[in-house]
Amino acid sequence: MDIWCLNLQLSAWTVMSLCVSCHEVTVKDSDLKLCETDERVCVTNLRDCVPRSPTSILKNLNMSCYYQISYGSMTCEWSRSESLTGSDVSLIFSSEDEIYSCQGLFIAAAFLNVTARMKNYMMGREIWSHPHTVFLYDAG
Repeated sequence: MDIWCLNLQLSAWTVMSLCVSCHEVTVKDSDLKLCETDERVCVTNLRDCVPRSPTSILKNLNMSCYYQISYGSMTCEWSRSESLTGSDVSLIFSSEDEIYSCQGLFIAAAFLNVTARMKNYMMGREIWSHPHTVFLYDAG
């Protein structure tokens, strides 16, 4: 076997191994709803408008996000530190400025804070990430 082919196979295996241990969520701006209690926050589920529970776990996630202009969507991914089987995962988008419409949230000039919320119903545990700041122009 050629050494170049061996390197290519090893690289492909490494990428596949990395993908198995990460979580990815894609949100379209048309899926977002504005929180009535905070006009600086857009969510996919209105239950995410409530403040983080003091019993929930706050974690640093190695999160990265990218903006897909043509789809009007943002995808964020992070390493899984534990099994998310039976979990509900959502993203919460917040801005320092008032948001008038979540459908116009994903524009290239936007600075957004993205928070991941993971609720594991089987374990009865909720994990929130620290906010991850994204400048959509750089994430596109």
